[in-house]
Amino acid sequence: MKKKIFKRILIAIGSVTLVYAAVLAFHIYKVTRPKIADASTYAMARIDFKQTITKEDATKISTWFSKQNGVSQFKCNPENGNAVFTFYPVKTNATKLVETFANELHYKAVRFVPTKEEMMKGCPVAAR
Repeated sequence: MKKKIFKRILIAIGSVTLVYAAVLAFHIYKVTRPKIADASTYAMARIDFKQTITKEDATKISTWFSKQNGVSQFKCNPENGNAVFTFYPVKTNATKLVETFANELHYKAVRFVPTKEEMMKGCPVAAR
């Protein structure tokens, strides 16, 4: 009698473990798949300035970026010589936006794009 109960308990525990493993595998598969950008997707980009930026420059730059289509927020840090902005990838391309900015306002600015090694250090999902 005790062997039957023990066997049923082992089968139940094994079944539950198998179901949990399947759910976990499905979850990992869904989370790590690349996502296609839609209208609600937004991303963040950083600009590094290769020149000194004053507070007046920061205001001028912020005004320019706030008028651009697809940019939702913009923050400029004159002390560090960089800026960060969020944008909607379906509406604008960050690299082209930074190039247009540098050409129109004549700032020495480049978009910061982390190397593959930096990405692997900062984000465990990017290690794929």
